[in-house]
Amino acid sequence: MSERKILDGQREAWEEVDSLVLECQSHNTDPRRRDELLQELLIRFEPFLNMFRDLLLEDKIYLNNKVSREFIGLYIANKYLRSKVFKNWHLNKEEYAEVNRSLSLIRDNYAKQCDVEQDLKTLFSTMVMKYKKTNRSFNAYLTYVFRYELFRFIQAHLKDRINNSYDRSDMNDIGVSNLSSLTMHKADLLDQIVVDDNGNFSDLWINGEVCNDLFSHLTPTERLILAMVYAENAKPVEIANKIGVDIQTYRKIRRGALNKLEKLTGKDINRRKKRNE
Repeated sequence: MSERKILDGQREAWEEVDSLVLECQSHNTDPRRRDELLQELLIRFEPFLNMFRDLLLEDKIYLNNKVSREFIGLYIANKYLRSKVFKNWHLNKEEYAEVNRSLSLIRDNYAKQCDVEQDLKTLFSTMVMKYKKTNRSFNAYLTYVFRYELFRFIQAHLKDRINNSYDRSDMNDIGVSNLSSLTMHKADLLDQIVVDDNGNFSDLWINGEVCNDLFSHLTPTERLILAMVYAENAKPVEIANKIGVDIQTYRKIRRGALNKLEKLTGKDINRRKKRNE
């Protein structure tokens, strides 16, 4: 598990942000005051949003930033290259060019056609209103979920045939269509997996004390497995070792957990190809 340490004063700053977010959500908050709160939050998170703005509009790639790498990876079809990006391994000239080519789909067919800055602000404001207070701060929630919400938002634009007349073979060419279904389900699950401010999976969530009704139907082991799969991108062997079982047993438990969620939600979640299970 990740062991990031919280810097002095960081927790206080996050708690202050949480207070602003919760006040913004309150039904008792005057609309004018809510607008002021949203503006203050936008200012505080401007560097975070500008990272996505620069990636989409300025052709910049922040490979030294984990959130940026994981967003970029959503558009890379080649499994090995995607893994190198996730792990921040050195890319040669050809690999770097391939990363840019993979991003050209959203840069050419979304960013150049839309008001990206306004879209980012709107998406951020939506997440402010969606946030639910747990032992995970709004900062942690935004860090882990924003990239998937932006991916979902952009995909909706790319799939709108009325507003877009581009050659849709581009999407198939880089394999984004093959990633979309899994990414959508991953976003839905990750939004509900509680990660604490240290970047660790909350024991309270795993034990079922703070999870929502959907995940309360799973066992602690099933919740731990899904957290490691969808929030940490852990390998099967790592998860199997963590829970003390062999690979076959791990896969059986994982499929059972996803089958439970499928029955409860009516969604086909278990889409990952067998070689990745």
